[in-house]
Amino acid sequence: MRFSKTIMLDTLTVARTLTDAGFEPRQADALAAAIRQAAEAGDHASRTDLAELRAESRSEITEFRAEVRSQIAELRAEVQSQIAKLRAEVQSQIAELRAEVQSQIAELRAEVQSEIAKLRTEVQSEIVELRTDLASRDSRLTWRFAGAMLAQTGLIVALIRLLG
Repeated sequence: MRFSKTIMLDTLTVARTLTDAGFEPRQADALAAAIRQAAEAGDHASRTDLAELRAESRSEITEFRAEVRSQIAELRAEVQSQIAKLRAEVQSQIAELRAEVQSQIAELRAEVQSEIAKLRTEVQSEIVELRTDLASRDSRLTWRFAGAMLAQTGLIVALIRLLG
């Protein structure tokens, strides 16, 4: 960007305007000369310079926006890729956990069924023992009852003979 260094300044008009405003002619001439020197010494932008600067700025802003949009798109794609990877990893871990839990359930089920079978065998053994014990007691009671009946019969027969 270049700036124009020349400014046309009518120092005579400036000096007259200052004199008309109440300045002394020497003061007005000195001030007009100082304004001219300052204008010629500094960098000043013309309207054309400003228009060129505005166009360049707009172009740079447009390029910057395009670059930012591109970076946003790249970042969005990267984030979506990472999300997809994470989702796959989580689904894999869920599948592994599900398989592990199902295996543990199967093991527990087998253990419970084994314990039930053991208990069933123990209960059946206890039932057999109780039946054997009951049958033994029943047999003894039957023999005792038979003995008591025989003894009563013998007593009745003896009483009948004695009385009769």
